[in-house]
Amino acid sequence: RAQGDATLAGAIYDVYDAKTNQIIDARMTGTNQFVIKADGSSNIIRGLPFDRDYYAIEVKAPEGYLLSKEKIMLSLSKTVKVGNRRSIDAQAKENPVSGKLGIYKHYNKKPGSEIDDKPEEGAVFAVVLKKYVDQYGSVSEAIQHKDQFAAMEYDIMTTGKDGRAASKDLAYGTYLATQIHAVDQEAEICRDVYEFRISGTQNN
Repeated sequence: RAQGDATLAGAIYDVYDAKTNQIIDARMTGTNQFVIKADGSSNIIRGLPFDRDYYAIEVKAPEGYLLSKEKIMLSLSKTVKVGNRRSIDAQAKENPVSGKLGIYKHYNKKPGSEIDDKPEEGAVFAVVLKKYVDQYGSVSEAIQHKDQFAAMEYDIMTTGKDGRAASKDLAYGTYLATQIHAVDQEAEICRDVYEFRISGTQNN
């Protein structure tokens, strides 16, 4: 299934004759493109000659995915003929747009404190896809249900000695992040909730 706020709907593939490397004639088949639906299925192209193979190339990536350069082979000539028909199913793999969140946490300034404004180690932050936070009411509550999420839809990060933490790759979408724990019991937990978005046309 699609991860984050991405969708499989709207991907379009042109279909080519592997013998001539020309796009197939839509006058013969009704269409020369596969258009992908939200469930990952597509329309069916009928009326192709059996004596050759074909391939599909993505010409429009769906929202939240990069345009694929893969040539998807459709070996119709090697399929078993049933009556007067041959058919083939093909699978395409989409490459998701992804990105990472970086966080820096330091101690609050306190007059006379020996840790004045220094990096805080051990601050734990949770980041969750916003639609799940909306569903469960808060980041802290949503992260309790992380087993129901896709791997790229959440993360738990802990700051190092330099006060910094970086998330794993997160899928295209809008996220909310907040601190949920501190190793230093005297450290103040930041209650602010930060919103950010993973978007763009390339992984970063």
